[in-house]
Amino acid sequence: PGDVVVLNNTKVIKARLLATKSSGVQIELLVLEDHNNNDPLARKVMYRGNLKTEDRLTIDNAVISVTQ
Repeated sequence: PGDVVVLNNTKVIKARLLATKSSGVQIELLVLEDHNNNDPLARKVMYRGNLKTEDRLTIDNAVISVTQ
């Protein structure tokens, strides 16, 4: 009655990243392959918490801007 099953066409690759938001909060990112996209560099990212389009994440020395 209240159960939901969700199927998708992604899989987790061995890419767990720890990023730091500009506020100093640390966030864990899981990078997924996107099998519905023909671009071999296309990836989706899963995370816990809230991200906004203006957020900037730092991973080591790289700064990443959140777009969607």
